[in-house]
Amino acid sequence: MRDSVKQQEAKVCQLAAVSVFTMLAITALHRPVEARELILNYQDPHGAALLLAIIPSAGDLPDWLEAAKGAGNKVSEFALSPSESSGMAEKRSRYILELPSQATDKMAPVDIGPTNGPRVEIQPINGSLRPMPECGTNSVGREPCKVSSLANEVVATALQQSRDESNGFADLLASKNLVMDDRASKRVIVTLDNQDVVEHTDFVGLVRGRDESLPAPDAVSTFVVRMNAEGGLSIVERHAEAVDPNSIEFEYEGNP
Repeated sequence: MRDSVKQQEAKVCQLAAVSVFTMLAITALHRPVEARELILNYQDPHGAALLLAIIPSAGDLPDWLEAAKGAGNKVSEFALSPSESSGMAEKRSRYILELPSQATDKMAPVDIGPTNGPRVEIQPINGSLRPMPECGTNSVGREPCKVSSLANEVVATALQQSRDESNGFADLLASKNLVMDDRASKRVIVTLDNQDVVEHTDFVGLVRGRDESLPAPDAVSTFVVRMNAEGGLSIVERHAEAVDPNSIEFEYEGNP
């Protein structure tokens, strides 16, 4: 009799455990996945450099560069083309843009970028860049290589700014009393949702307040240029997470 009761109790416990596990599994399935941030400088520094040159030129780009957005969801490819050694002190990166049906000899290369910062040259070409490998994080050799698909997508979004001159980069800075920052290190932070779709992109260290007080000349401003999924620009503030020094414990300080 006691064995029978014990068996029933065991079954009840087993069923309860299964029910709890099932509820936890269902909860996990329906739990929303938080957005994640990706620093493009680490994954694709060449794509980040291209973006940092394009954003300050938003609203003042040639018409043919708009064609990079393509029709529908198609986005033309950008690739880094190693520049020939010219002996010039100025460092300038050269990119080529795939415009197979629209590039002509009349489309001269465009030179863009901040006045007091790295500039890039973009040259449209006929032909596909798809067979090219993606650029690595190391220095590029003599053969061209494509920027990453993520960087390419964000660049295409940034180029939409040229269609709306009233919301140009210069106008945005003037309205917020900001200036270009040529001293701080710069990062391109892409925020992706749980489907790996770009929500927005932040450009950190690109601008600073005209009268902003910073702890050092090369310190990064809290003001950040944000580009949404439609290419619209705005200014937001990003504050570094505060670290409590009292909460830091070194290994040798722990209990034996």
